[in-house]
Amino acid sequence: MKSKNNCPFCLLGCEFSLKKESKQNNCADLNYHLQHHENINSPTIKGDKVSLEEAVEKVKELLSKCNGIHVDGLGCDYEGIRSIFEFAENFRTSLDHMEGENISNMNLVSQRIGGNFCSIGEVYKRSDLVFFSVEDFEIIKTFIDFLNKKKQKRKYFIISENKKNLNIKDTVFITKYEFLKFQNSFTHNRKFKPSNKRISDNIYSSQFVTFLCNFSENQDFSRKIFGFVEYLNQINKRSSILPINGKNNISGAVQYCLWKTGFPLRVQFTDIGVDYNPIEYKSNLIAKRKELQIYINCFQYKKNINMFKKNIFIGNPLFKNKKDFDVFIPVMIPGIHKKGLVLRGDGVTTIKLDKITESEYESVSQIFKRIYCNP
Repeated sequence: MKSKNNCPFCLLGCEFSLKKESKQNNCADLNYHLQHHENINSPTIKGDKVSLEEAVEKVKELLSKCNGIHVDGLGCDYEGIRSIFEFAENFRTSLDHMEGENISNMNLVSQRIGGNFCSIGEVYKRSDLVFFSVEDFEIIKTFIDFLNKKKQKRKYFIISENKKNLNIKDTVFITKYEFLKFQNSFTHNRKFKPSNKRISDNIYSSQFVTFLCNFSENQDFSRKIFGFVEYLNQINKRSSILPINGKNNISGAVQYCLWKTGFPLRVQFTDIGVDYNPIEYKSNLIAKRKELQIYINCFQYKKNINMFKKNIFIGNPLFKNKKDFDVFIPVMIPGIHKKGLVLRGDGVTTIKLDKITESEYESVSQIFKRIYCNP
């Protein structure tokens, strides 16, 4: 095994070590895969083990008989994404990423309001006051641990309905309601409650304010944050937004889709070109119109998938819900079983993933080559 690599499960692509004394610094997903990477799982058809050839033939059969195809997930490296788009164009499928709601909401809000965006590097080097509007506490902890590597005094506010002890110094929890009350008082020069004055004092004393946001749920709240950042810049308080696009190479999928189609995902390939609809082309709506879903994800092993009438899963060998799918095909995980390229969570930097162990599985691109020859 190679001793060091960049983590394929982390949106920062943090370097990890295989040494036992370093494992406490790894994320839970990484340690789980390192612990179970030698487990061999076979392809299945409706939960029954079959050969790879039989699984591929079943996929071809489903493709030939289905009424409409949707491709989702897209959690793989650049090579895999390219093969998926070639397939989608040839078979005239719709396409989305498992983090598609996040990207769609961010684009819709920024198109209406505009946005002051920054990169992870800018936050790391300059930001001394950071607000998190992210519900995934593992992402929050990963970012704070990363930012604290630079010996710079920072203050963290976590906007969340759920309070959790992260055991991190200079971290304060506030609810969305508390933040909105503060924002209203701040922008209208009203008197603050003592708790809100603490936020105000930190903003006025800071040099660079950053909001790290996920946009997967409430567009109204996202608009409030965008508007507040715009207001802070108008009063000459340098502030910006860092979108937390998510894991599973969402930035790589969006970037490739932009190159290929000119649109940031949620697209439909047609006989006359590409149709873009960020509201309609999501799985829970498309499932009412199309029969077959092909879901690709090398990085996740837990199920959080909107199911169609017929479903094919191509991805993580450790996936726990393979019996729920008409066909399950395990593939190599980039960064564990094969080399690969992904984009960092902010879409600015390419992360090189190295292979750390041998594998009998094939890659996503190899599976798609088996599934089709150009019609």
